[in-house]
Amino acid sequence: MSVYNYDSEDFLYGTFNEDKLTQQIGSDEAITTTLLAINSSEIVTEGVPTGDFVVSFSFDGDLSVDEKTALDTLVANHDGQPPISYKYHATSSLVEAKAIVESAEWGYMASAVTTPDFFIANLAMFIGRVIGSYRAVGTGAELRVLEDDEDRILGSFSMADTVGEWSTMQFFSSTPPTHGTHEYILQGRLNGATEAEIRGTSMTILEAVIE
Repeated sequence: MSVYNYDSEDFLYGTFNEDKLTQQIGSDEAITTTLLAINSSEIVTEGVPTGDFVVSFSFDGDLSVDEKTALDTLVANHDGQPPISYKYHATSSLVEAKAIVESAEWGYMASAVTTPDFFIANLAMFIGRVIGSYRAVGTGAELRVLEDDEDRILGSFSMADTVGEWSTMQFFSSTPPTHGTHEYILQGRLNGATEAEIRGTSMTILEAVIE
């Protein structure tokens, strides 16, 4: 077993959440050594608590240089907030067969009409997830989701060059929707790529839940 210690000053805001740290380490592809435990202790000087702490990460073996760098980065960026889970609400199919990106200008590919606040009262917790398959020849092909028109862009995705082979994709909204019923429009453009198309694409309404 190997133990790695970090002081309170090593953390972004001088605080930590053990559950979120465990979640973050488990999802970090750069850290493959098994985490055994996270323990913390307050620093006491001459019998008086200082308010500072030490967090100890126990692994079942030594971390490689790259793993230690990843752990350092994770700790330095850790915000100390509780972990977030996602509650499923609904899914709308956008493209079942294929939709081709045909121009260097933004063009319509698919859309769905829905009322987000029917599902989620606090739209600040709304997460829209688009998932599907795509193929592209060349770099630059892009997708984006609008609420009604280009004045409100909810999310976007840049398609890597797959040399014409099909690959999976997913992207999430970065801007919450507004109240009421709206049309959510999926658009695409080549923007440097010579070919691009999508298939089997849907949009799911999720709600972020702080545990």
